[in-house]
Amino acid sequence: MIRHVLALTFALAVLSTSAFATRGYTPYDSYSGYTGYVSEPGGGRPTADYRSYDDDAQRDRCERFPRAPECAGTRAFCEEQPWDSSCRGTPAHCDYDPNASACSSGSCDQNPSWSTCNGTRPQCEAYPSWSTCNGTEAQCESNPSWSTCNGTRAQCESNPSWSTCNGTQGQCEANPSWSTCNGTRAQCEANPSWSTCEGTPAYCRVYPQSSSCQ
Repeated sequence: MIRHVLALTFALAVLSTSAFATRGYTPYDSYSGYTGYVSEPGGGRPTADYRSYDDDAQRDRCERFPRAPECAGTRAFCEEQPWDSSCRGTPAHCDYDPNASACSSGSCDQNPSWSTCNGTRPQCEAYPSWSTCNGTEAQCESNPSWSTCNGTRAQCESNPSWSTCNGTQGQCEANPSWSTCNGTRAQCEANPSWSTCEGTPAYCRVYPQSSSCQ
């Protein structure tokens, strides 16, 4: 019985002297958002070119008699018979049947340089330096120092001392003593005794008897 009383007394004593943080850490400043990618074009995009004419003479014949077998796959033939298998994926076929599997909405993966794919993820991942991709995640991860990426996570993790990153997590974890990071978790865990951290969990772990931690 006496041991139980002593144990309870000890527990109460510990509880009465335990530290309680009286305030949270100062939040980090938010990173600038990346520019969103443009949605990829819908179905109906051609994925194949017309077959080239063998020569001018054949072009003339096909334009006069577009259904002739020798013209299969050419523009003249496909505009006349877009459903023919030789026209699969051509502009004429995709205009005729935009939901055909050959008329892929994923054509930007296959042809990221097409102007119809400007600003899409496939284009920007293939050509991150293009102006159509300014500020996107792909561009900023490839070129974090560019002004189009100011304040983004990619820039601040790569160049944490830059003023465009003031107060962000990237800057404060690299430079916790900076005044732009006052009171943040990074600063207080590195320098818990600083007045800017008084009352925070890091401070109270070191100074549990402080009046700021009761």
